[in-house]
Amino acid sequence: MNSLNKNKTLILFYFINIFSYTLFSSVFRLIQYASYSQRIDFKFNFDFLLSFIIGFQFDFVTVTYIITLPFLLLFLEKVISQLFHIQAALLSKISLYIYFFLFQLVILVHLFDLFYFDYFFERLNIAVFSWIDSPAISLGMIIQDKFYLLSSFVSSIIIGIEIYLFYKLSQKFLNWYQKKNSGNIFITLLIFVIFLFSTFVGFRGRFKAKSPLRIGTAFFSDNTLINKVTLNPAFTLIKSYLQSRKRVHKNMMDPTRALQIFDQHFKRENMAHFEENLPGPGKPNLKNYNVVIVIMESMTASYMKYFGETRTLMPVLDDLALKSIFFEQAYTEGIHTFNGIYSTIFSRPALLTEHPMKKYPIPHLQNISEELKKYDYVTSYYTNHDAQFDNVEGFMTHNGFDHIFDDDQYPKEKIISSFGVADHDLFEFGVKKITELSQTTKKPLLSIFMNASNHSPLILPQGIDFKPHNEEIDLQLFEYADWSIGHFLNLAKKEKWFSKTLFVFVADHGKSLKPYFPIVLSYHHSPLIFYWEGVTPEVKKQMASQMDIFPSVMSLLGLSWTNKTFGIDLFEETREYALVNNDQHFALLGNDLLFVLDQSLKPYAYHYKENTHNIIEKLENSKSLESLLKAQMTLRMPIK
Repeated sequence: MNSLNKNKTLILFYFINIFSYTLFSSVFRLIQYASYSQRIDFKFNFDFLLSFIIGFQFDFVTVTYIITLPFLLLFLEKVISQLFHIQAALLSKISLYIYFFLFQLVILVHLFDLFYFDYFFERLNIAVFSWIDSPAISLGMIIQDKFYLLSSFVSSIIIGIEIYLFYKLSQKFLNWYQKKNSGNIFITLLIFVIFLFSTFVGFRGRFKAKSPLRIGTAFFSDNTLINKVTLNPAFTLIKSYLQSRKRVHKNMMDPTRALQIFDQHFKRENMAHFEENLPGPGKPNLKNYNVVIVIMESMTASYMKYFGETRTLMPVLDDLALKSIFFEQAYTEGIHTFNGIYSTIFSRPALLTEHPMKKYPIPHLQNISEELKKYDYVTSYYTNHDAQFDNVEGFMTHNGFDHIFDDDQYPKEKIISSFGVADHDLFEFGVKKITELSQTTKKPLLSIFMNASNHSPLILPQGIDFKPHNEEIDLQLFEYADWSIGHFLNLAKKEKWFSKTLFVFVADHGKSLKPYFPIVLSYHHSPLIFYWEGVTPEVKKQMASQMDIFPSVMSLLGLSWTNKTFGIDLFEETREYALVNNDQHFALLGNDLLFVLDQSLKPYAYHYKENTHNIIEKLENSKSLESLLKAQMTLRMPIK
């Protein structure tokens, strides 16, 4: 008993850290529940309590990684002391410093995850590293946003206090530890053997032999919020990295078989040689029309009055939708702006946890710019900020765009944040530039805009003819972004080129509002509006994807081309399912069915208009849906 008592420092070190980290992680879970409880009808029930119990498994895995090396160093020092009667104090110091570094690293992961989860409704994963090569813009988002700045300031104070307490307590611990650094070597070895067993279980996360702890273990409830809060962000960050290294989602089936499934589903004899039909009878022929595509930052369709919103948030788009060809069931591919740009212009799916425009060498893909240039179009891309962000400029230039316009072309006094100029300044510049190019080239134009004001940092422009109806700054920015669209159209109507221009409006992605499913539908539901002077208004109820814009524009212009993309002509073909992706899940979305695969390829299914229960066991065609989804993800790179 005396020897065991003298070895209690090792035992205390182990259990105190497990308890303290679990408590720390549980507090963050409570914060996340509180953050999202206002967005959905959340009830405290048994599943809520169970999420903390299952969450302990994920916390246990994380804390095991934190304390294993420090514990081994403390054990080694104790063995040296007991066998050779030498005080190896340096080992205990190194142990504490390693522990402190790892623990602080995990704290930062949890703190950052609070913001990430609130915005994306996903736990932290490797997608966060997509912006690591643009520190100025990323840092500007934090510094120039009051909420993020205040949160970062509070977090810095917390970390500062921890460093001070660590310094004070570590000195006391080392002194106490040296005094207790004796005892029976066999008791020490027994403790070590028990620790090895505990570590083995900790690394696996569970006792069952067939499988270690997986992300899917957290998905035990019909409530998606509970499932995702159960996870540990350090765990998901590491797992997503390991999954990306394995590239599980890249080769889900044989490419030849995948092409057969795709061809059969879309009724194409051979996708690689499918020629898009010319416009049929009754379809408008907009030959030689200019094309303007506006990719709107975060403009979820859920905020439109058409879908039941009672507040005044998007009056311009609400009005425009009823004067245009409006697709009420249109969905974006991913949850990031680069997904929206890529899928709209190139008609290709979002890549799971990957940034498609940061690949090297830069791939050359079929896209709307190069296809229109075959018909003598001049093509341009406009953005508020530095076009190097997300590697947009290099990627677009390599893929055939004639002009890239960014914050280098705007007056410096117009730049109001790290995301460049305000939307109305972007559109004013764009109207002038389109007018200039139209007059000088005498050719039809393709102009693609990617606005950014409806994005952190949330800065409402001043000194303009705009008055918001709402008090919350994030809602005011939605109103402003909508007002800017109206401002753009009003300016364009004064120019000669307006009468021969096809306008397309779509979101890059939506916003996380009602997270009932693994895929948050409001994050993908987008306005999709085709407008030109003289258009016969129509509301289309068919399924539509962001990827369908490119083929549909080619069809409206009456141009023949060879379609090697994943998009379809919405005016001639029928899409049964949209393909959506949120970094951790990819899915097929139909009129009433959401079919989901997670990164481990585990399937889920929901009748999303009726309930939130997983119906995968009752779904008769689950295997065919799984094959179709895997086929599209297998083929998402260029088809030769």
